[in-house]
Amino acid sequence: MENLRDLALIHGKTVVSTIHQPNSDIFDMFDKLMLLAKGKVIYFSDANESVKYFTNIGRPCPELTNPADYFMTIMSIEGLDAEELMKEKEYEGKDRDEVLE
Repeated sequence: MENLRDLALIHGKTVVSTIHQPNSDIFDMFDKLMLLAKGKVIYFSDANESVKYFTNIGRPCPELTNPADYFMTIMSIEGLDAEELMKEKEYEGKDRDEVLE
């Protein structure tokens, strides 16, 4: 992951990676983050804003928890429905950037 990060930062290359449940050190290296649940995009924005976004829609990441672990939990079949994550009542009709403000 450090080599991929160097390609992006030092050599100006775009790196797209698919990873399932990264540890917190790797998660902290991401610039952008796309989360998919049941084939739907539930988040696509800056990785460092993802915890804030989910907090703002009423799904805060527990303290001292790796956000990647938490996101895997809420995206799982046993977790919340993708539609629920995309359309929390108080944010329905707003785009993700509005929720982050």
